[in-house]
Amino acid sequence: MTGAIKGMATLGIAFGIILTLAMVSQAQGKGGGGGKPPKGSDDTDPPPAVTDLGTGLVTTESVELLWTASRDDSQDEQSGAADSYDVRYSTSLIDENNFDSATQVQGEDPPKDPGLPESFTVTGLLPGTDYFFALKVSDEVPNTSGLSNVVTAQTDPGSWSIEIVDDGVFLTSLAYDPTDGYPSIAYTRGSNAMFAEWDGTAWTTEVAVSGGGAQDLAYSSSGIPGITYLSGGRKPKLKFAERVGGSWVVETVANGLSNTWLSLAYDGNGDPAVAFGTSDSLRFGHRVGGDWTIQEIEIGAEQNKYPSLAYDSLGNPAIAYRFVPGDGTEALKYASWNGASWDIEVIESSASEQMGSDADLAFDPMTGFPSIIHTAGPAADICNPRELRFASWNGEIWNLDVIEFSSDGCIKSPSLAYDSLGTPHVSYSYPLPGDCSSGELRLASFDGIAWVTEGIQSVNKCFDPQTSLALDPLDVPALSYMDRINSNQLRFATKIAP
Repeated sequence: MTGAIKGMATLGIAFGIILTLAMVSQAQGKGGGGGKPPKGSDDTDPPPAVTDLGTGLVTTESVELLWTASRDDSQDEQSGAADSYDVRYSTSLIDENNFDSATQVQGEDPPKDPGLPESFTVTGLLPGTDYFFALKVSDEVPNTSGLSNVVTAQTDPGSWSIEIVDDGVFLTSLAYDPTDGYPSIAYTRGSNAMFAEWDGTAWTTEVAVSGGGAQDLAYSSSGIPGITYLSGGRKPKLKFAERVGGSWVVETVANGLSNTWLSLAYDGNGDPAVAFGTSDSLRFGHRVGGDWTIQEIEIGAEQNKYPSLAYDSLGNPAIAYRFVPGDGTEALKYASWNGASWDIEVIESSASEQMGSDADLAFDPMTGFPSIIHTAGPAADICNPRELRFASWNGEIWNLDVIEFSSDGCIKSPSLAYDSLGTPHVSYSYPLPGDCSSGELRLASFDGIAWVTEGIQSVNKCFDPQTSLALDPLDVPALSYMDRINSNQLRFATKIAP
């Protein structure tokens, strides 16, 4: 190759490189079709703030937000779509100084092209509550816009009043103090058994016991609250804590347990009793004269799960529970004390269905007869409990009824309570079609002919909200539950009188 030709070739290569770089630069530039410079560039121009934020559909627990899509650059009206939105809400007015401390929502879609309509529905809100909403827009650097205009909306009051009691919780149990008629909730937060009580104006919370998770709460007739919980490692101790004179007194009921489920009740003399199912037995612990005695009701089963303890009108204890003997069958059983020994009967059993999950027992105050709710479903199904069932004794036989059936997932966390007129009420989580957020907390009440259901709040259908139902002295239904959609909040819902 001659020097002239070689020099021209070199120039051609150099020109090609320069031309290629120029094309890439134009493609990435703001003036070339709305492209965005890569992160780390010298882009310092933020998107313009949204100025037309408004509200759309409002429900008891959600508010729809509406606005027009912003653009990537404030100074370039031809720039394309921005990169992300940051939508926040609060029960106080939002401004630039407190925007970062407002509650941040999750799941916003990426911004659309400038000028197109945008919408986002904020869920998990409380009924009848005033909220403030605002947002900011960012590009990919990120450069962030100023604060949008702030809008306010009040959620629909609905037929339930819902309050946030605490957050970061697990397990809940609700009971009313018989002396003042105020509600209390035992629950677990971290490694502590917690106790929350309503004083007529507000909720107060306290650590009842450190190093244990509360599982059940009950009151004696004199207004003394008691909590059962497990404490320890793989073979924990069953313990009972009672608040006496403002302090919690802790007692050990049993040692070295495994796979244990607990249920607490007080007898007519004000003495506590605990039913507890383990991996191989169902037991009953009763404190009389300051000492705990333990009875084995049924042994040898693979599982004795979900015991529910209650006292009948004669002062005798009874327990409903799930029985899994290990031979491929499952059963819902009922054990009752006859004054000398335990009578055990099978209410439902099956070799193809899971039986007795989440059993809960209560006595009809008008007839004195027991009733039990439980969930059941095909044993081969990954999500077994697809039916919510109600078993009631009429003095001769057990009547069996299905309250509700699901084809979209598990029915979870049923809780049963009677009002003073003998009407049964059941709270539970019902799965709706859709993802895990598509669940509904419901209350079913028997009107003498059929079960009437109503929705209370959206819940995460993939997790147990651990509802606990009770009726106040005026027969108003109320429940405590865990809201997994909103940071495992402990919530208290009470029905509003029509």
